[in-house]
Amino acid sequence: RDFCLSRGLGDVYKRQVTGAFIDTNYPSKTVYVVFTANTYKIAFNNNGGTGSMNTITCTYDKDCTLTKNTFTKTGYTFAGWSKTSDGEIEYTNNETVKNLATSGSITLYAKWTANTYTITYNANGGSGTMNKTTCTYDTNCTLAANSFAKTGYTFASWTKDSTTGTSYTAGSTVKNLATSGNVNMYAKWKERENQFGKDSWATIAANVKSGNTSKYNVGDTKEVNLGSLGTHTVRIANMSACESETSETACGFVVEFADIITNQKFNSTKTNVGGWKDSELRTYINGTIYNALPSDLQNVITTTKVISGHGNTTGEENFETQDKLYLLNAQEVWSTNDYDTSCLLYTSPSPRDRQKS
Repeated sequence: RDFCLSRGLGDVYKRQVTGAFIDTNYPSKTVYVVFTANTYKIAFNNNGGTGSMNTITCTYDKDCTLTKNTFTKTGYTFAGWSKTSDGEIEYTNNETVKNLATSGSITLYAKWTANTYTITYNANGGSGTMNKTTCTYDTNCTLAANSFAKTGYTFASWTKDSTTGTSYTAGSTVKNLATSGNVNMYAKWKERENQFGKDSWATIAANVKSGNTSKYNVGDTKEVNLGSLGTHTVRIANMSACESETSETACGFVVEFADIITNQKFNSTKTNVGGWKDSELRTYINGTIYNALPSDLQNVITTTKVISGHGNTTGEENFETQDKLYLLNAQEVWSTNDYDTSCLLYTSPSPRDRQKS
């Protein structure tokens, strides 16, 4: 006789049953088909990374836990799994999944996220601060322009080591300086050619008069022997042209002593009457110190118009003097207004002179 079988999925199969299976005492019998769930395999592909992972076997309609990733890729962090090499992330690391395939096998591809790293700039003996640069692995990154400074030096390049190593120019494009974390980039300095220190005073004066000062820089130094007052360093303090300044002390080619020459009072008595114009210190500087200068330096120093006051006295006119050497203003010494002008014209008792070539 005929009977029908159903898998419960809407599929019906008709079969012919004959022989001993037929029990004549009953008009019909119901029989059931038993199904076994398929298994399928999941393979793992490093997708540009390195390493290998074993294939796992899963059973249809049952939970299956993805193996924890063991692949690596330089400069990248594992992000998850995808069914295609260039697809979106579909499964996370170690995730429990079900029914990724009905049978056979499926490959999951590792998905990678490029790491970021920072570049920290080091002045390497210079001064100043610079912001860090954030870069992404396998992507071009631009090194910052240098904003550090070092007296007597010019910036040459960046290097990953404080003394040696590969050099990188400021503003250059780099890639993959680190796989993650931070990399230090040190300023590499080149000692500035100090033509000022090499040239004679006569040559310097001639260059200043002709406007040929491109080889001189503010901060360039030179040694000067003052005899019994010792050997001292002078440096270029200013190179701007004099235009409409009332006083000539802040313009022109100005050279200053970089250190303290000696200690000397403004006046022997506690007074500033007459200001700089009538002070004993002015006489000392333009007498004793000036006469201690080498003759070749004396020959090129020009007379400078100096405008000065002497404290808070109401109604006093400023003083005007003509000097070879003059004293720094207190604000020029300390770069602040935190000094007392009620008693002395200059609060520093230690002359650090300027002269103009």
